[in-house]
Amino acid sequence: MEKESRDIILLTDFGESHYRGILHGVIREYNSYATVIDLTHNVTPFNIIEASYILYSSYKFFKKGSIFVCVVDPGVGSERKAIFGEYNGYFFVAPDNGLLSPFLREKTFMFFTNTSLLKRPVESSTFHGRDIFAPLGALISLGHDLHTLGKPLENPIIKPWWELPILDEHTYQGIILHIDRFGNAITNIPCDKIHRIKEIRLRGIVVTEKHSSFYNAEYNTPFMYCGSSGFIEIGLREKNLSSTYQISVLTPLLFIVE
Repeated sequence: MEKESRDIILLTDFGESHYRGILHGVIREYNSYATVIDLTHNVTPFNIIEASYILYSSYKFFKKGSIFVCVVDPGVGSERKAIFGEYNGYFFVAPDNGLLSPFLREKTFMFFTNTSLLKRPVESSTFHGRDIFAPLGALISLGHDLHTLGKPLENPIIKPWWELPILDEHTYQGIILHIDRFGNAITNIPCDKIHRIKEIRLRGIVVTEKHSSFYNAEYNTPFMYCGSSGFIEIGLREKNLSSTYQISVLTPLLFIVE
């Protein structure tokens, strides 16, 4: 089979460890023509929902045909499956733990069964990123038909992090999906709801200010704004909201609508 030049995008919680370099090496062992790009390895350890948000908000900015290999896998060594599939011209590989939830809502994915295609045996119950996920992404990059790699997945795990539980007529419940490098808190509230929101409550603070950019905001006053990923974010002008108010990923919040 002729090798192809395909972009393989890595998303993990490996941080600055050597594990991410090993993924590069394994992929290039299969396909020396593949371009390997690090989306991020700084997902909060074990945080599947944060990884799902980062993937969902990022994938469309890569060229069609790109393959996303996602390894945030607190269930490594368990019976959870290695899954893969195509969505809107992009390919995704991940554990069946909810990380691919936004895509699994609309498409049937596969689970990997054809281990005879692996160049090396699965050597560890703790590093399937090396032994399974990176090789699977590389096999897809080589042009293997997906149906030759596995079988259709029934009843995948889906985490509905984009759904907002309604507590009453005027109160919804949400969560913080991600804290960016500047300490801004990305919520799971879509931007199209910002005009209806009267206030957001979290960690003992009440956020009522709305601004279109940081330049328009007042200093030392938390405010909400529409972020670049399409979700409402909460920030502090030229300060770190997260450290100032001890806000972290999965911090619960309430938003009050008019």
